[in-house]
Amino acid sequence: MKLLEDPIQLRHKLEHGKKIGPFTIPFTRLNPNKRIRGRPLLELAIENDLRESAYVLVEHGATVTARSLVEALKRSPRFDWLFTPSNFAQLNENELFWVLYTAGAVGLWPVFNQLVDQAPDHVLRMRTPKGRTLYHVALETPFLKKLLERVEPEIVADEYGFTPFHLLAKRGSTGALALLLETTNQNINAQDHKGNTALHYAVNRVKKVMLLLEHGADPLIVNQDGDTFLHKAAHVPKGGPLFEWAYLHHPELLEMRNNQGKTPLELATPNIRKRLGYGKEEDFKSLSA
Repeated sequence: MKLLEDPIQLRHKLEHGKKIGPFTIPFTRLNPNKRIRGRPLLELAIENDLRESAYVLVEHGATVTARSLVEALKRSPRFDWLFTPSNFAQLNENELFWVLYTAGAVGLWPVFNQLVDQAPDHVLRMRTPKGRTLYHVALETPFLKKLLERVEPEIVADEYGFTPFHLLAKRGSTGALALLLETTNQNINAQDHKGNTALHYAVNRVKKVMLLLEHGADPLIVNQDGDTFLHKAAHVPKGGPLFEWAYLHHPELLEMRNNQGKTPLELATPNIRKRLGYGKEEDFKSLSA
C-alpha cells in the first residue's frame, strides 16, 4: 500500500522507472496494471479512497473494467471517484450500463444516482443478456422516479417474461406501481412464461389489484393452468374483497373454470364463501367507487 500512498512517487515510477542511487533504470518502469496479492493497483486505490493515485494510474493506462470498479466501490468509503470526467470517460457504453445495473442490483445507490445523471439516454435503455433493464433493479427505490424523468420506460420482459409490472405487483410498493402506471401507458396485461399477468401476482395486496384494474388490467385473462387472477385470490387469506369486487363488476369470473375444472368459488376458503353468501351489495359499495 505504501506504493499508492504517495502519488508523486507513483507517477515517477510509472514514467521513469525505479531510481537506484544517482541512476534511473527505465526498464523498471511500474506496470499500471500491476497486482498486489491478486488485486489490481487501481482497485486498491479506489477502495482505499486514494483518489490522486487512482487518477495517476488511469492517466498511465491502468485498465478500467466495470467489474473491478464496482468491486472497489463496494468497499470504498467514498463514491465520487468515478464521477470525474477523466474517469467517467474511460468506460465504454457496455461497461457504463454494467456499472449502473450492478450498482442497482447490489444496492450501491450513490453510484446509481450519480451515473443516472450522467449516462446518455440510450445507455439507460440498454438491456442485459437476460433481458433486464435498469427498471427491473430500480423499482423499489426512490431512484425509480429519477429514472422515469430521464427516459420514457420501455416495459420489456426478461428471460422469464417478467416485466417491471410483474415485479412491482409481486413484491414492490404500491406507490412505485402507481408511479409506473401513471408514467406509461404500455401493456399492463403482458403475460410471463407461465401466462400470468401482473394482476395474478398482485392478489396478496388488494390495493395493487384495484390500482391495476383502474389502469385497464384485464381480469378475464387466464394463465397456462386456466386460472384467472380470482382463482389465485381464492388461496389468499385476505382475498375476500377481490371476490366482492368480482361479484359486483364481473360475476362471470366466479364461475370460470380452470384446466382442472375448478371455479374460483369452489377453490375459495370457507370464510370467503361465507362472506359472499351473507354479504349485501351495499356492503361492497366502497369497492365499486
